[in-house]
Amino acid sequence: MYKKEFQELLIKYKNGTSTVHEVEEMTRLLDINPEFYALIDADVDQDWKNFSAGLKDGKDQIPKSISKKQIVSRTSMWKVAAAIALLIAAGTVWWFTSNSGQVHYHTDFGERQMIELPDGSQVTLNANSELTWSTNWKRTGIRSVTLDGEAFFEVAKYKAQKFEVNTGDVVVKVLGTSFNVSNRRGDTKVYLEEGKVQLALPGVEELAMVPGDKIEYESISQKIEKTEMETLRSAAAWKTGVISFQEQPLNRIIPELSDIYGVELICVDSALNDKVMDVGVPYMDWEATKQSLELAMKVAIQEIDGKYYIESK
Repeated sequence: MYKKEFQELLIKYKNGTSTVHEVEEMTRLLDINPEFYALIDADVDQDWKNFSAGLKDGKDQIPKSISKKQIVSRTSMWKVAAAIALLIAAGTVWWFTSNSGQVHYHTDFGERQMIELPDGSQVTLNANSELTWSTNWKRTGIRSVTLDGEAFFEVAKYKAQKFEVNTGDVVVKVLGTSFNVSNRRGDTKVYLEEGKVQLALPGVEELAMVPGDKIEYESISQKIEKTEMETLRSAAAWKTGVISFQEQPLNRIIPELSDIYGVELICVDSALNDKVMDVGVPYMDWEATKQSLELAMKVAIQEIDGKYYIESK
């Protein structure tokens, strides 16, 4: 039983085309059908050798939770080798923390990543962001992620199970919908593209959102600001490949660029610092984006000792 399904999944794994959900399904089938190990034993040994050799130089990047002491069986070897080898090939920085039952996804500065969660939900993770998925979702009945950074979610409907995004201050509760969440520098912004969501905020009743709503929560002041009739272009343009700032002063644009690209930007012109701008440039690597910003904002951005100084032309 399930042998044909497992063989099909194994072929996809060998071809490097498996998704995270499919790797999870393979390990589940192995747990309930140990005889399937006979189908993969030869490949497991080679995968593990390749995996170990490929990561030898970068072993410090592997979380301590995945150690030789923990990998005590062929089952564990298969799960770790298959999952990590697959996701390295896919270009995703990913790791599993066995003690806490969590899967972590991370993007570097200037990087965006498409992720398919085990429930089938699609997530686009913006630069300099981390997403943590709770692996006990089938047992608890709640699909839960924690976000530090920014991500756009397209949540799959899954047997009426709720989907929650936790930013530390705000909890976004949904069943199936598309929305953007940004959690940076103590501020949480939620934009709803379609569907319905509930926001749980400290000290107030839950807020219901409808498509086009954008709510911003400042953790220090506990200020809540709501705008309506927003669009993906205005509230989450990065998802469409554009870095956009509409009616924003430069002193608010600078921190967002720093969060995305990991660069230190300094405005040397105080008058320019408060200037309101309407800017949209392609989402590219920093050097290309810098040149586009110079043209769009009519400024000069000069690098000195690793810092970037902005001044009027």
